[in-house]
Amino acid sequence: MCLATASADGRPSTRMVVLAGVDDETLQFYTCHESRKGKELSANPYASVVFYWPALHRQVRFDGRVERLSADDSDRDFHSRPMENQLHLIANAQGKAIESREAIEQRFERVCVEMEGVDTLPRPADWGGYRLVPSMIELWQGQDNWRRDRLYFRKRREGEVVDEKLTRTAHGDWVVERLMP
Repeated sequence: MCLATASADGRPSTRMVVLAGVDDETLQFYTCHESRKGKELSANPYASVVFYWPALHRQVRFDGRVERLSADDSDRDFHSRPMENQLHLIANAQGKAIESREAIEQRFERVCVEMEGVDTLPRPADWGGYRLVPSMIELWQGQDNWRRDRLYFRKRREGEVVDEKLTRTAHGDWVVERLMP
């Protein structure tokens, strides 16, 4: 999925991340808290996620607040990964400058030697999970012409009176609107 974050002064950045889990109210992913995205989420805890299927002319976008997952959740995910993946996460200083590809490989080899014989590897303290709690979901369907279809789901604002001509009540406190292409 494509994750968009913004710095404290509003400068956006995007990158692809792995969707690690979904429940009734959130989408989860894992990363280094000291990476650019981790720092941006600390300074500005809102993000947008997009899933795009070009062959189907479909996209789904989620915007909302982002929260850190618990240390227990992060431990569970870390230890569910293959051992080699865990070793890479321990060796990795995500987003930090390094002199060469060879230096990355040497760092990984050093961690492998240090952790040899360790049954349960320690999760790096700066690595863990996040959950995006959507307040908006947009479904987009493209066409071969400009007649695209857009459905915009959002949380109802407190005290909002819904205009039944433009807005429909959806599940719970969600409302849906059809948007112009």
